[in-house]
Amino acid sequence: MIKLKSVEEELDDCQKAWTENPNAKFAWCCHHALLIEPLTEPAEVRIQFILSDKSKNEQAVRLRNFRPVRIELPAEYNKVYAEYNKACAEYNKATAEFNKVYAEYDRTYAEYNKVYAEYVKAHAKYDKACAEYDRTYAELNKAHAEWNEELTVLHNRDWPDNSWNGKDIYFDGCLTF
Repeated sequence: MIKLKSVEEELDDCQKAWTENPNAKFAWCCHHALLIEPLTEPAEVRIQFILSDKSKNEQAVRLRNFRPVRIELPAEYNKVYAEYNKACAEYNKATAEFNKVYAEYDRTYAEYNKVYAEYVKAHAKYDKACAEYDRTYAELNKAHAEWNEELTVLHNRDWPDNSWNGKDIYFDGCLTF
């Protein structure tokens, strides 16, 4: 059983191990549930994160276990890790392209929403205008029906050379060509 030292002592030991191995590419126990992983930032950044964001009762054990990998790793592991790095590069490239396209989508979607809101307003005005048109057209047709005889008399007085028959201008026998 390992006896933990104080946070300050574990910090000193951890920083010393990293100072003695400045070219380490992998870390043991960078995160509590992973045995080994590549460093993605300087070790000191992780150390400061442990001190600032992890609970006091976890700090000593995390610092005790966060160490540089100092040994040669098996060739097969290195091969798998190289494949992983290649996949990561492709993932990062695809992510960058996705983020670029998504930003454009986001911009155009916002524009779409703006235009759609204008469309909704315009459509509401259109619907209101259609309803008013239909109402007044019905009233006009009613007026025409009520006033047809009188308007026909006025029409014949104003323009006697017409083919209006009381319903339309096309009726048999009226027009000669």
